[in-house]
Amino acid sequence: MKLGNLASKRIAQSFDRAAQGYDGAASVQSEVASYLVQKAARVMRAPKNILDIGCGTGFVAKAAAQQWPGAALTAVDAAPSMLKEAKWKIPHLHIVEGDISERRFGPEFDLILSSMALHWLPDPRRSLEQWRGWLKPGGRLFAATLIKGSFWEWRELCANEGLTDGLWIFPPADFAAGFEIEGQSICVPYASAREFLHRLKAIGAGTPRADHRPFDAACMRRLLRRAAKPFAVTYRVLYTVMPFSI
Repeated sequence: MKLGNLASKRIAQSFDRAAQGYDGAASVQSEVASYLVQKAARVMRAPKNILDIGCGTGFVAKAAAQQWPGAALTAVDAAPSMLKEAKWKIPHLHIVEGDISERRFGPEFDLILSSMALHWLPDPRRSLEQWRGWLKPGGRLFAATLIKGSFWEWRELCANEGLTDGLWIFPPADFAAGFEIEGQSICVPYASAREFLHRLKAIGAGTPRADHRPFDAACMRRLLRRAAKPFAVTYRVLYTVMPFSI
């Protein structure tokens, strides 16, 4: 998460505040992290050095530590409270706090993992290219990110009321064109649209776009009244592998 601008600072602060309750609310993030590590494990037998980018509370790092107990694990995140939670789960984890866009590593990792963090960065494609340079020869990078089409139910509900939602703009599906990709749709039924919004806030993912003007109370009440119950929401996830697996 880039800390060099106000929007990115707000994102990092939001995740930092959500750290203690994150694990209990982040069911989709946990599922994606588990699948990402399983996907990597089908290709990587015994990586010695692993980097987890945007580690959060350590879903990926914990799964990686279990999968490859002999590996050295490094985790990077901009939210110090998230890093604290991750370190508590994996005591031998080497944590690095700060802006991944400004961090520079050499080609020192056999495996780089990043789950549900890439879409918060200003240029996901450029970030992937940069991260690829941190791989040792024969190394692999596995990333999972939300893409355009995620949360379309809430966006459509707002549009039908003549309103523009403030949710984050996710990269298009073709942002990783030329790399090995796999798509996944996860549909989550929430009890109501209000619960969906509360869940986003609970995991720190409710930071609106900088250009968004918050809805007034009357608009929000109208939206919540007209939303279906239960309120199903689609998470569109793209898994990217670099270089190609075999």
